[in-house]
Amino acid sequence: MNLKFRVLTMTFMSFALIFLLVSTMSTGWRMDTESRMNVYTTFGMWRICRDIIFGATVDHNCLSSLANAAPAWYQVVRAFMVIAVIFNLIAFLLGFKTLSLAPALKRRNEKPPATPMLIPALFMFLATLFSLLGLATFGIATAMNESLYFPEKLPPTWANSWAQVWAKLNSLPSDRPDLREIVSKYGYSFALGWLGFILALLSGVINIIAKS
Repeated sequence: MNLKFRVLTMTFMSFALIFLLVSTMSTGWRMDTESRMNVYTTFGMWRICRDIIFGATVDHNCLSSLANAAPAWYQVVRAFMVIAVIFNLIAFLLGFKTLSLAPALKRRNEKPPATPMLIPALFMFLATLFSLLGLATFGIATAMNESLYFPEKLPPTWANSWAQVWAKLNSLPSDRPDLREIVSKYGYSFALGWLGFILALLSGVINIIAKS
């Protein structure tokens, strides 16, 4: 593997690791907005957060227990993403060790020695597979309207903020359920996960190209 491919594959490995790790640990996988109630919920693999805006104040609260008690498919996504990060880390460490042990070039035009990167490439493909499984599971489950809305289980920091929410809920006409519409969209954590998946895939492809 020549110097250009060495730099590319290690760069993609490192950025894939960073993006997958940040994606797995952050709370921006999905954002639910109930603007009429001024309630905003963000979902992460390990914490679910809720903001209630009343006046100039924001009642912010996050709980890991809600993520731990989420449906089974949610736990599957967590497991897939953690496994992907572990495989990516192993691939990066093995690749760094392999390249650091490669003999240095003594002359400018000397052909670089063969550097076996097959094992790191295999781990990167495993990271690619598990990240794809995790991201696809989350996307499919949320597209099928799997429930993720937990604000009632998030205790408010200030009682009057929650009282405001319930007062608005009680004032809604029972024949207008559309007034309590929740708008959901994917967040930055989900996007970073896909970016990490793409970079992990590219690093494996580069290893194959360099090998051939």
